[in-house]
Amino acid sequence: MYTNISFSCTCGSVVEHLAFYPMVVADTKKEREEFRETEQEAECNSCGRPYSILIKCNAYDLEVAVDNGEIVVTNSEPQYEESELKVISDKESSRIKLFREQVKTVHLLTDQRVREEAQYGLNIMLYSHLVASAEGYLYSTFLNHVINSDSLLRRLVETDPEFSKQKFSLSEIFSSQETLKHTIENYLKDLIFHNLSKTKEMYLSVLGFDFGNISWFYKSVQLRHHCVHRAGYDKEGRPLDITKESILTLMKQLTELIESIEVRVQDFDDEGNRILGNA
Repeated sequence: MYTNISFSCTCGSVVEHLAFYPMVVADTKKEREEFRETEQEAECNSCGRPYSILIKCNAYDLEVAVDNGEIVVTNSEPQYEESELKVISDKESSRIKLFREQVKTVHLLTDQRVREEAQYGLNIMLYSHLVASAEGYLYSTFLNHVINSDSLLRRLVETDPEFSKQKFSLSEIFSSQETLKHTIENYLKDLIFHNLSKTKEMYLSVLGFDFGNISWFYKSVQLRHHCVHRAGYDKEGRPLDITKESILTLMKQLTELIESIEVRVQDFDDEGNRILGNA
């Protein structure tokens, strides 16, 4: 999740910062009420002074304080003037809104009480849906930014070994340019839904976003394969260890990853150039 923070710098300028914080997912009311802390930094664009930001959140509330102790946000949703609402809404893509709705649906269904013999089947479907939702976001977000930006499109072609293997005669160059975007769209569709390692490399080389250690994501993709193709059983016919707790853990991990990507891709303008001050 993220919220927009603004506060006054000692130089008199207003510092604005888009702050990311993890979604709190917990089973008990007590756990949901416990505050969790996240630290990050912001810098004044005018004088360059760095500020330390402390974010405290639980499932119901959010507090943000800068290093002088001033609390600048005390609610779980960012507040904007009416004139700013359209700008903020436009920045949020339909892709992230869809992902959030899918996560919300899974969260609601995990709280539903079903007959004991149906619980495992429900867990399998919810787990699969979570992974598919993340893969859908990764594909549509990367495709949208690359296809609509000549600079990002070129960066993909120049950094991806698969495209460097392509050979064209002089007579084929212009026809290849005409079908390039369609070729890349098909290539990405096959790739992102089946090769997480390659997806991670492309996000780093083209969009400059490092997934970090996502061993948990690799495991979830493997489990989803068993869920979809073997109805929740491995090759030896053993049921997978997918519980409500593992679903909630995966939900939290995927949300943190996807929300951090969404913040990152907003740093690009319509031409695929990084906006100064947002890096």
